[in-house]
Amino acid sequence: MWELDEHDVVAGEWQKVIDRQRDDWQRVTDSFVEENSHLAPRRELPTGHFALATIGCQGCYALAVAHLKGTAAGMAEIRRLEDYMKRLNPDRVGNKALWDCSYIAKVRVLEQAGDYQAASDFMRQQGLKYFSLFDIRRVAKELAEMNSCHP
Repeated sequence: MWELDEHDVVAGEWQKVIDRQRDDWQRVTDSFVEENSHLAPRRELPTGHFALATIGCQGCYALAVAHLKGTAAGMAEIRRLEDYMKRLNPDRVGNKALWDCSYIAKVRVLEQAGDYQAASDFMRQQGLKYFSLFDIRRVAKELAEMNSCHP
């Protein structure tokens, strides 16, 4: 599902991302929980790849909502994602990928709003190690262009 969301994000198919989250995500979650309940030893939920997919899908959803319903609505979804991360409380070293995915979701919504300064500040606050060089350069470039147009 996350791959479909990312594909639709790249294509700008925002409504498809929103519809998939609304129509399919609970069914996927329920199925995972049901299958996981039969495993031995029982695993703590959510774990590993499922947690990463949850964060990825919620991040795509927040970006889609920001595009179609406005930045405030997208940031409300980011706050829901941040609350999920607080409840999950993953180790920042052992589960760095979860943090990477969560943080880039917020940066993407800030970028969509044109708030490159806030995106850059957030990246620095969290630590650049959580972001790809591509993302760091993209935000820096947009910020520099914005500052050169509006000194």
